[in-house]
Amino acid sequence: MHRIFISDLHLEESRTFLTDAFVSFLRNEASECDELYILGDLFNYWIGDREATNFHLAVAGQLSALRAEKFFIQGNRDFLIGKKYCRLCGMEMLKDETVITFGNENILLCHGDSLCTLDTGYQKFRRFRSSPVNRFIYSLLPVFIKQKLADRVRKNAISEKGSKTEEMMDVVESDLERVMADLDCRVCIHGHTHKPGIHENKQKGITRYVLGDWRSDGFEYLDDIDGKRQLVKKVFS
Repeated sequence: MHRIFISDLHLEESRTFLTDAFVSFLRNEASECDELYILGDLFNYWIGDREATNFHLAVAGQLSALRAEKFFIQGNRDFLIGKKYCRLCGMEMLKDETVITFGNENILLCHGDSLCTLDTGYQKFRRFRSSPVNRFIYSLLPVFIKQKLADRVRKNAISEKGSKTEEMMDVVESDLERVMADLDCRVCIHGHTHKPGIHENKQKGITRYVLGDWRSDGFEYLDDIDGKRQLVKKVFS
């Protein structure tokens, strides 16, 4: 079984180089895999499935053409992607902090933002935007207001980033270990932090795979063939 894990593409119509890279990835690296997992932030922002543009529909067409089974977890930028858009892509939506089982191995999949618990301000916002009531009220807003809100959230995120420490924007290991213990997992795969790498805690028998973000020079993805995993760096020529 061949599985591939990616995250943090941050696709946007104006960033054509990322879209071109993603299409190339689907037609080459991902073309022979059995399962593709997108662990959040497929798009740089998302205001609602009903507001999907021709650009979003074109991306959905590329994804639906991939023969592999496809799975998606919402990120902090595209947390409003819903089942309607996922159906267009031919992918199944998974809840954040989903456990999948490969053989006898339980693996925790998440975007990663829920584990950055030192950033208390963001965690409050995360709880606010996850509220079913708030989501329903948002769904009733006119498109231009949704767009303004999305622009404000992005601008605030950029301005606040400079005032946050590296620790605040990273996963808190103790909280991760607690979640993994509660879910009986020894492996975690996530994105969000833009710090690709493999972290092993041999004392506790835990391994954490961090996926990379897609940048102008390349990206990192996790390749899993029958449980043998490697973090692959793709460099754009």
